[in-house]
Amino acid sequence: MGEEDESIHESMNNFMKDTSSHIGEMANSIGYDKDLSKRRQNLQTKLAKLNITMTQKFKLSVVICQEEQSVDNFYGCKKEERQEYVEAILNGEIS
Repeated sequence: MGEEDESIHESMNNFMKDTSSHIGEMANSIGYDKDLSKRRQNLQTKLAKLNITMTQKFKLSVVICQEEQSVDNFYGCKKEERQEYVEAILNGEIS
């Protein structure tokens, strides 16, 4: 192989590595979005297990689902912590 061929070969290898990296990032992002969607769909079921009124459940569902971070925070809590977490939201201690 000549110098020009080696340069083209090296460029193609670099392009393929970069493309592979970007495809992996896109796949991770799609996976997170899919997981987030499932969590939002299951939120009503999780809230139903807590000691709250139906109106509070609806309000919490809206508040928690508005932000990805809030969904992650709710599901990041241990089951025994979720009651206190939602009470803090309802009391305005967490927004």
